[in-house]
Amino acid sequence: MSKPQVKRRTSQPAQKEIAAAATIIMLVATAPAAANLQVGANKAEHAALCEFVLMAQQPPDLPNLADADTAPYDYVQLLNFTLSPPEWQNKFYVDAGKTKTHESAAEAKVVDQGGDKFWPEWKSAADKLKAGADHTQLKTTQATKLTGLARALAAEQINNLATKLRSVKEAVEKEAGSGETKLTTADVTTALQKAAFGAETAVGGITKAAVFGGTAANPRENECKAAGDGLKTALANMACLCWTAATPITSGGCTQGLSTQPAWSNSANAPDTAALIKLAKSCGPPGAAKVTGARITNAVNALRAHIRGGDAGNLYLGGFLATNCNGNSANGACIEFTGVAGTDVDPLTKLPWVQPLVALAERMQQANAAAAAKARAKKSLDNAEAEATQALLLAKKKAEAITAAIPKAQQQSPSATQTICDTHNKSKTACLGAKCTWKGQKEDDGPCIVDETKVTEQTTQAGTGEKKDGEEKKEEKCAGKGEKDCKDGCKWEGTECKDSSFLLNKHFALSVVSAALVALLF
Repeated sequence: MSKPQVKRRTSQPAQKEIAAAATIIMLVATAPAAANLQVGANKAEHAALCEFVLMAQQPPDLPNLADADTAPYDYVQLLNFTLSPPEWQNKFYVDAGKTKTHESAAEAKVVDQGGDKFWPEWKSAADKLKAGADHTQLKTTQATKLTGLARALAAEQINNLATKLRSVKEAVEKEAGSGETKLTTADVTTALQKAAFGAETAVGGITKAAVFGGTAANPRENECKAAGDGLKTALANMACLCWTAATPITSGGCTQGLSTQPAWSNSANAPDTAALIKLAKSCGPPGAAKVTGARITNAVNALRAHIRGGDAGNLYLGGFLATNCNGNSANGACIEFTGVAGTDVDPLTKLPWVQPLVALAERMQQANAAAAAKARAKKSLDNAEAEATQALLLAKKKAEAITAAIPKAQQQSPSATQTICDTHNKSKTACLGAKCTWKGQKEDDGPCIVDETKVTEQTTQAGTGEKKDGEEKKEEKCAGKGEKDCKDGCKWEGTECKDSSFLLNKHFALSVVSAALVALLF
């Protein structure tokens, strides 16, 4: 039973390279005809095919594709969920007591908010935060105790970190593809042995039936072209190029050691098992080199470079003088690619053992790319916990510094609160966490404005003071004065005279808020 061919989609650059290679092959002129093929006429082709025979005996160089530890990623996602607004968290629980989570994004009604992609990790975080769950990690960071400005600042930073880690994770998944990059040593070795010998075997287990994929009972010139058995494996190709014939190449077409073998003539006497084992051993010992995807690709390209033109319409691998590839020194010891000259067909597609190796090389190179992506992910994840902890501490300290710098009477003034809300116009989560109101139509496009129901009414506005006996309020002291008379503790502001200490305190407080938030964000 014939094996199904592996169909691979060839990229446009690869197609252009193949077409260019075919054109070059077509234009290579055959050397001036000699009476007979010369000694070592196929020595270079023998070496090119030997590369595949040797790789079938060598170990592959495969990267470590072990998955990185996901605990740091899960920890950051847990913090992100913990610092999200209560309205968001409540969506994930069946009851107000948060004792049970919903089983699906549809139940939680968050499918259109990212639940179609991120539900598993969101549910995992919600499970860890539900009533009675172990909050050991959260207790260590005290994330659940953050309130007000500290919580809002921390939420913004943790959300940014969670987004960054999610991008890293998605990049790894993209490089890994659909599992095609997961290769074992056995996968690679088996593919190479089948390409070289026709079966999963070492050199000592080679058989004629496996190498030729049949009996090779037809005349040699027929077996070494088109659908002949001489095209089935790398070693069968080598037999077409290197085996002696009734009129042999003196001292051998490939190596002198193969020149004394029984002739493979135009009748049905192809090399037997013992002869094929000897042919494989003519490549020498395998050595300690390892097989890589790049090496396989280079070997395929090197083999293609030895294909050349001959008579009209055909291309040949190996020495060709005239008529056919029957092994006689006056004709050719070669493989004929019938009718492909002058076309954009890659002649190597006529060798059924080559395309599986092209696919294997691609998978090995994809595995290397996936391994590199996982290494980058590991580096990011290794630093994630420390980054998250630092972000929480920094948010708490900055919130304390901002609060301390604002005069008490202005800490919750509408102007100061609006300044804080304005910094969250690009994040609904951070906006709600800062006790502001989200007026945007999208999750990342505000505005974020003051929630008047959450702003504490101050009994004494900053800078106004209470009137003592026999004393004017500061506002009354300056009110009604013209621009020329606006002095002695007063300052002209736009179109009216105001108390300068009030203006100074207000501007100072808001500048501290703005500077602190800008420093945090940039």
